[in-house]
Amino acid sequence: SVRSDLIQDLATRLVTIRGIFEVPAKQRKILELEAKSADPALWQDPDAARDLQRELSGLKQTIERFLRLETNVSDAEEMQE
Repeated sequence: SVRSDLIQDLATRLVTIRGIFEVPAKQRKILELEAKSADPALWQDPDAARDLQRELSGLKQTIERFLRLETNVSDAEEMQE
């Protein structure tokens, strides 16, 4: 069906987008920044701590949006079966 083809097309595009947006690299960067944020020395420099938290927040938002989209497409695929 047209709907099934559209959902499959979206799933295929998500695989491409995952690579373009470097999702795995961003996920590794999140882990790295979370580890850095656990270092008490970071918090002695409020500007550095703020910058790190800002970067971490932005990365998390990007990844969360992508994962939500991926979940929605996966749910749609399951509903088509």
